[in-house]
Amino acid sequence: MVNHQHKDGEDIDQVFKRYRQQMYISDIIKELHKHQEYIKPSQKKRKHLRQARYKQCMKDYIS
Repeated sequence: MVNHQHKDGEDIDQVFKRYRQQMYISDIIKELHKHQEYIKPSQKKRKHLRQARYKQCMKDYIS
């Protein structure tokens, strides 16, 4: 859970901005997106293979 402290005289926009940054850093947003829908194991495997192919292609392209 993300904790945030409100300092005296601090603008609420700054507090909210710091809170959002902490949420992104702690990967809470990624977890929420991951659990919004069910992804079949075959789709996960296909996505992983596609990413591996892309990384390999980029590595070959650079070198």
